[in-house]
Amino acid sequence: MKCDVCNKEITINWGTGSSTLCEQHSLSFEDLSDGGHKNTIQEEENFLALGRGSRSIIGILSIIFGLMLIPMFFDPPRPELGFVNALPSLFCFLIAGACLASSKIRGIFGDIIALSVIAMSAVFFIAWYIEPSADEDPFGFAGFFGALAVAYLFKRYRKYFSSKTS
Repeated sequence: MKCDVCNKEITINWGTGSSTLCEQHSLSFEDLSDGGHKNTIQEEENFLALGRGSRSIIGILSIIFGLMLIPMFFDPPRPELGFVNALPSLFCFLIAGACLASSKIRGIFGDIIALSVIAMSAVFFIAWYIEPSADEDPFGFAGFFGALAVAYLFKRYRKYFSSKTS
């Protein structure tokens, strides 16, 4: 077996399942980012490691829930909200797209979902700030779901957030 970076013969694979590295290159991330190992699209987009079966089940259930929520747009509980009544159904279809789409566009759906959750957290917090209610907790919602969405975006775009050191 040979190191993917320096082509040196090795006996122990110090890398991950997708790369073969010698001890020297497994210790230095700079060698990997500047050298030979490039993440595949699947490694970049599927870092949650969901298999095809689990993505299919989640996608099919999201389509079913999205279809079940469509009548809410045509017979809304609060007609004054207008198009906002269609957002729950649209959100379910976004989740289905993130699960069932090809790997090239799956990440775009994930980005839209994460940005939607961050926007929902902000709107929920603003609505609570304008009219506080004891039974609503915008901090818990934003702290949990908003933080997960930010973590997803940060992990997906970590190469843009990290600074190169010389």
